Formats: sequence, structure tokens, C-alpha cells
Amino acid sequence: MSLNYAFYGEKLFPEENQHKIVAYQYRGSARSILYKHVFGKFSQFLVDEYVPEWMAPNLITTVSFIFSVIPHILLILAYGFSLKTEVSTSFNFCFIVCIFCYMVGAIAKS
Repeated sequence: MSLNYAFYGEKLFPEENQHKIVAYQYRGSARSILYKHVFGKFSQFLVDEYVPEWMAPNLITTVSFIFSVIPHILLILAYGFSLKTEVSTSFNFCFIVCIFCYMVGAIAKS
């Protein structure tokens, strides 16, 4: 496998380092106690029970990101850019639920 793509006339990866790039694997770590004992287990349960096996982790993250964008758009459409009006409690609850869905989706990906 050749990784020698020219970039402004220079090679991106020297020949002696190509095997390191191909063999690289990301190993994330979670040091949070809340993630380890609550959110991680809850997210894994949701993924195991309710998410189809054919759904890719990137799709889960994209859908959960859409859940975080929806309340912002609804806030602008419903209340405009004026900060003088009070936002309803039901809208705040919807915002919390959508952000929680984003958080669960982001955790479930990892």
C-alpha cells in the first residue's frame, strides 16, 4: 500500500514511516467516573437494545448532532434574536432532552 501522495511536490510520508501509519489504531480513554459507571453503561444499553446493527457509529453521531441543532433552530424561529422574551419551560425541557440525546449518541459511538 503506497501512501506517497504528492503535496506541493513533497511526499507526505517518508517510506520508512508508512508501516506505522497503516498499523495505527486509535485507543481512546475515559477517565470520568460518571462516564464509566453511568453514561457509558446507559449508552451501551440503548445501543444494544434499540439501535439496528446495520447503523454505523458515524450515523449515530450525525443523528445525535441533528438532535442538538434542532433546539437552536426552534429557539430562533420561535423567539427570534431578541433576548427580552422569556422562554417557556416546555421548550427548556425539549432542549434538555435533545442535548441528552446528543450526549448519549456521542458516548455510544465510542
